[in-house]
Amino acid sequence: QMVQALNNVSSTQEQRKQADNWLKEYQRSKGAWATLDQLLRAQGLDPTGQFFAAQTLKSKVRKDMHQLEPADRDGMANSLMTYIHTFRNGPLNVRTQLCLAFAAYAGEFDRGAKADIVQNVCAALGSSPETVPVLLDLLTLLGEEAARVQEDHYDFPPDEEHPLLVSAR
Repeated sequence: QMVQALNNVSSTQEQRKQADNWLKEYQRSKGAWATLDQLLRAQGLDPTGQFFAAQTLKSKVRKDMHQLEPADRDGMANSLMTYIHTFRNGPLNVRTQLCLAFAAYAGEFDRGAKADIVQNVCAALGSSPETVPVLLDLLTLLGEEAARVQEDHYDFPPDEEHPLLVSAR
């Protein structure tokens, strides 16, 4: 309802402001994780709601992974791949947000962890012509994310590559 109020041309400026404030606060909450999972698994959710859920998930993966229990963090790759597979045929903006969320997840390596993530992505999405376009999108974003993380994190010695780049070999 709040997403609709924010995007509805008949909403007043005050209604939009209230909806925006409520959504921003909720997006930062720990409870948003479960809601996002429900939204992304829901049948019949309109494209605006799908995009909101995918974009919020991307943001939470980038900023709020600390809110999840270790087992939930470990299971995030499977959940993200499920969402990506569900939206493999679109809408494209939703699929892109989910791929960006997966790339952000993959970019947060503990050295040695997730060492086979690129191979797992290729195995999951490379066996069907229907999923090859999303595989190519995801591989591109994984490379971009690894380069961004390598550039942003000064704790990598100059002669050491980000594990995500090593995983792609």
